[in-house]
Amino acid sequence: MNKLFALSFTLMALPCFVGCTQTEPAPTAAKQSQGLGVAIIDLDEIAHQLGSDKQIVTAIKQREAALNTKLTELAKSYAEALNKQKEAMDAEPAAEEGTVQLASYQEQANKNFQNARSQAKQNLAVHRQQLISKFREAVKPAARKVARERGLSVIVTKQDSLLYDYAPECDITNDVVEALRASATKSKPAESTAQATAPKQG
Repeated sequence: MNKLFALSFTLMALPCFVGCTQTEPAPTAAKQSQGLGVAIIDLDEIAHQLGSDKQIVTAIKQREAALNTKLTELAKSYAEALNKQKEAMDAEPAAEEGTVQLASYQEQANKNFQNARSQAKQNLAVHRQQLISKFREAVKPAARKVARERGLSVIVTKQDSLLYDYAPECDITNDVVEALRASATKSKPAESTAQATAPKQG
């Protein structure tokens, strides 16, 4: 699977790599109750199982298409304005001043278009980060709940560059997916009930 989030997700908290992250025997229940355990979570896998990765990619493509449409329209408007100036020059071929003005306009139009394209790229990057941040925030409550049930107080993302080794039982990814699915299932009947009991207008 293409790691959409590999370079964008940051640690929810920075642990000292105690408890589950060390290769020594697992901590006792007493230690876990003191909140010394570390939970591992794979945000890429959660996004994949819930289909959030595809939703994010689709949203990014939609924003990109909209920005490209605006850039195309902008380029077209510059080209039309440039053609009008050329036509005006053709009517007065001896006007040297018109030639200078045309070159100046073309140069400025190119600069304006390059600036617009840079802004579009920045807009797309910000939109992408907002979508990822929204996903992370949506996962956080379920991740905290699952970690708390296991007596784990610190959650780190599952990234090879950050984790050297950990015990499999520290990985709460699948449990978080199930918690999110259960939460979504509970919210649907509530929404249906609210819609059914809402007073009809008219």
